[in-house]
Amino acid sequence: MFPVDRQLLIDRLLEVANLTDQLEDDAADALIRWAVAQVDRLIAGTANLEVIYVKMQGLMKAMRSINLLAGNPRNASSDALADLLSGYQEALGAARAASEADRAALLKAISSMQPAQAVEYIIRWLQNATGK
Repeated sequence: MFPVDRQLLIDRLLEVANLTDQLEDDAADALIRWAVAQVDRLIAGTANLEVIYVKMQGLMKAMRSINLLAGNPRNASSDALADLLSGYQEALGAARAASEADRAALLKAISSMQPAQAVEYIIRWLQNATGK
């Protein structure tokens, strides 16, 4: 096994435009900071590059979903929220239990927010439920 290059994984997050293309600077920076902070959790306990690749795909899926949800919060979709939950679990193994009412409440809450506020709110929503 080769050692995992943490910086290479972070660089990958920074170079993929569609992870933040719906967001302005402050919101994009908040999403990137959160994702970079997840990289250590993602690689913890494994040197298997295939496993890490799958986890990175999940993290990027979660980022794309936050990008879509927060980039246009008035029109946020339940499909993007479902992708967020799926990607988060794939990346970090942390299932976020969310009833239909819980999902609807999130979509309603972010609908009146600015994108940067929505990014922060969604991240807290994920972490509060999973404890991570």
